[in-house]
Amino acid sequence: MEAQLDDAGIDDETYLEASGLDPTAVETGAEEQLERGSSRSRKEIVRDAVDALDQPTEAAVIAYAAEHGVDEDYVRTALQKLVRRGEASEHRGEYRLL
Repeated sequence: MEAQLDDAGIDDETYLEASGLDPTAVETGAEEQLERGSSRSRKEIVRDAVDALDQPTEAAVIAYAAEHGVDEDYVRTALQKLVRRGEASEHRGEYRLL
């Protein structure tokens, strides 16, 4: 029965290729995601950067977030929102979560 199911439709690789995606890249991305564990939102990445860095300046947070796939414009906006909402403070160019 399982063999019949396998033969019934197209395989994942064929489907991805027909959709214009590189099956190898998709597999690599899935493996990297599994290695990292659960995915984090962009906001969580920015908050993690502020929390984890010794000197969380805007430039340092941008660099940290870029390593995790978050673009620079989003980081700037997120930092401003965190400060405006009272979730973080900025003093002499460094951010701190409250």
